[in-house]
Amino acid sequence: MLSQQGLYARRSSQAIMQHVMLACIPAFLALSVFYGIGNLLNLFWTLIAATLCESLACALRKQNIKSTLADGSAYLTALLLALALPPALPWWMCALAAGSA
Repeated sequence: MLSQQGLYARRSSQAIMQHVMLACIPAFLALSVFYGIGNLLNLFWTLIAATLCESLACALRKQNIKSTLADGSAYLTALLLALALPPALPWWMCALAAGSA
């Protein structure tokens, strides 16, 4: 009998992040239909803030920014945060939330 770990091939963290982001697309589209473009604006601001904060943290730690951002964890964090925040939230609150996440 195989363990559950043996059933799945090894995947990189980048591939897992991409699969989770793809799985969030229907929910994001549904929220946009029901609540308008507020979620799109939240996504815009959270993506900018998460990317800037991740880049700043990598620069301070003297790590490669490009390889760290290629992982997709900052983008996934921004997407999940944009889904969780209210659509009418001010831009600076979105940016603050993404920066602290």
